[in-house]
Amino acid sequence: GQQLGQVKGLPILMLGSLISAGILSAVHLVIKKKIDLLHAYWIVPGGFMAAITGMLTCKPVVATAAGSDLNIAASNKIVAVFAWFTLKRISNLISVSRPLEKKALLLGIPQSKSMVIPGPVGIDMESYTSPACLNKRSSKNIQLLYTGNLESPKRVDTIIKAAGRLKEKGIKFHLTIAGEGPLQKDLEDLAISLGIKSLVKFKGRISHDKIPELMQEHHIFLHCSENEGLPVAIMEAMAAGLPVIAAKVGGVPELVKNGVTGYGLNFDDDKGFADKIMQLYQIDHTRIKMGHQARSLVDERFNKKKIINQNVKIYNSILKKG
Repeated sequence: GQQLGQVKGLPILMLGSLISAGILSAVHLVIKKKIDLLHAYWIVPGGFMAAITGMLTCKPVVATAAGSDLNIAASNKIVAVFAWFTLKRISNLISVSRPLEKKALLLGIPQSKSMVIPGPVGIDMESYTSPACLNKRSSKNIQLLYTGNLESPKRVDTIIKAAGRLKEKGIKFHLTIAGEGPLQKDLEDLAISLGIKSLVKFKGRISHDKIPELMQEHHIFLHCSENEGLPVAIMEAMAAGLPVIAAKVGGVPELVKNGVTGYGLNFDDDKGFADKIMQLYQIDHTRIKMGHQARSLVDERFNKKKIINQNVKIYNSILKKG
């Protein structure tokens, strides 16, 4: 999915070849491993390939709508056709947020086959240490963090522009950007033009098992995407006890509650991002309290054990019908 998203003007022959290869691989796996049920992540292209595989092997299919897939389908007629085909042929749809489910219903999925479960498998809370260490953190040099792809919809440029405003205000900070993508050079050039090259570190891709440790080294998590479902990156930051400043799109408001677990802003509001960072910079106890509340919310609603149990109930229900 990431590869397809990064290729502009993808030739139809290449697209067809990639999807066909995916379907053949999936059919081979189902037969070889004697798989009883398929669960696809994303409606397009994963769900579409799983739907075809299910038809060829007579196996039920569950698909998770994660965000970009249905958001794009709402404005792209070609993607909408693939999404409509998938939704007509799967046994159940799981949307990671209420706004996404509404889009799926508009595309034709019956309410009886639709449900909302946040995240693909939830957050493993045992991988994240207690946020109590936040009480010992000084905000004299605020540590900011973004993790994710460096692509146009993620609007990392807004975060860097906000960092430029912090320098103008004399705020001491360091911004870590963990991830990779086609816009890295442009973002590096932006940091240089704003005079903050030494204050912004591009770490590249970080292995997932290192994410909890990385989170604990920072004070505030930033996220600025134009469209989202329910971002796992934000869940992980909150599990680590970080307050979050993020764009209020998709299901993000279900996580980032204004004044409670962080702040929600428009994705192009670099001034607003800078102002909220300064607010948390100046008041330690507010930042610490938000971090605790963020962790509590994730543990209550998005704990891995709870999410997996919900998925298993769906699987069992489908298999009993079959």
